Amino acid sequence: HKGLQYDVPESSSIPPAQYTLEVLRNGTIVGNVDLSERAYTVFGRAPDSDVILENATISRYHALVQYKSEFEHGQAAGLYLYDCGSTHGTFVNKKRIEPKVYVRIKIGHLIKFGQSTRLYIVQGDSTIEDDTSMS
Repeated sequence: HKGLQYDVPESSSIPPAQYTLEVLRNGTIVGNVDLSERAYTVFGRAPDSDVILENATISRYHALVQYKSEFEHGQAAGLYLYDCGSTHGTFVNKKRIEPKVYVRIKIGHLIKFGQSTRLYIVQGDSTIEDDTSMS
């Protein structure tokens, strides 16, 4: 990720469990993105992104999903969505997230990048998520 300006957090690690993003287009599942093979997965138009998105409203390095292995800065271990300062935004459950801020994502959450019509649903084993944290 040559042009990506991102400081990997100290708690960055490969997830201990299987997580995927189910990709939907017009209500039909068109694929899956495996989040379990690396500590973070980059989404964008740049050719070296982990997941290349072709919609015109997607930035070169649009956003990433980061796994954090431990409690850090008041945030529990788990998956986080991070908008890399994109022009057209990143959305979780239809709400635009702040750029350059980690937003906790959980199983069942819906992610959208820019104005792309594709939706991404977080999938995984719900027994591993801590139910005591506020969402």
